[in-house]
Amino acid sequence: MKLLVVGNGGREHALVWKIRQSPLVKDVYCAPGNAGIATLADCVPIETSNIVELADFAQTIKADLTVVGPELPMVLGIADEFHRRELPIFCPSRTAAEIEGSKAFAREFMHRHGIPAPHYEICDSAEAAQAFVKKAPFGYPFVIKADGLAGGKGTLLVQDKSEAKAAVEQIMTDKKFGVAGAKVIMEEFLDGEEISFLVFSDGSRVVPMVSVQDHKRAYDGDQGPNTGGMGTVSPSTILNVDVHKQIMQAAIRACSTPAS
Repeated sequence: MKLLVVGNGGREHALVWKIRQSPLVKDVYCAPGNAGIATLADCVPIETSNIVELADFAQTIKADLTVVGPELPMVLGIADEFHRRELPIFCPSRTAAEIEGSKAFAREFMHRHGIPAPHYEICDSAEAAQAFVKKAPFGYPFVIKADGLAGGKGTLLVQDKSEAKAAVEQIMTDKKFGVAGAKVIMEEFLDGEEISFLVFSDGSRVVPMVSVQDHKRAYDGDQGPNTGGMGTVSPSTILNVDVHKQIMQAAIRACSTPAS
């Protein structure tokens, strides 16, 4: 087989490393790749946001499968472009990827399907966000999130009104996260440990992956800004059988039933 991996980070390095071990695979390409990936695959200088050029390249080399790592090409609709050309790809459609591409969409989706989540409010403007800060209905601390993709760094925990006002200005006025901050989601702060729980799905069936426990804050004692995930433990130390069943029933399988 001839495979193309899209991306240039540690996730894609791991994908290339594992794919290369398969006896079914002859050639591996990675776009754009990085210096480490170049020891395992042929790197191609195509940016992950250029979905048309990526599809052109997959078509040219007659790739048997393309595997997408980063969220950005998913949200831009790379799967739709490949499907239009009947090119095999492992990646959600643009519509399905919206749950990752927009935190506002994700929160509203969870609300519709009765999936447990913190209380939240969506603000479409800096004025609306500052008005929320003035009321602070969730009390302090609370969480402010940029709506769009921000490399895992668009979540800010604010301890008081001055921090909240400054965070709104950074995200919505100064455009710290670019267009990702056109909307913000104000969320109730939940204290506890985090589990990243992912599943494979073909649209009707789900198979859970191994859980991961993320450590995102930059400094010791859960201090400092989010890093996007600078250290993990897998499997999670707090995921027992009962919690696993609860997540599958309350979050994963809940998505497969029509919202009332």
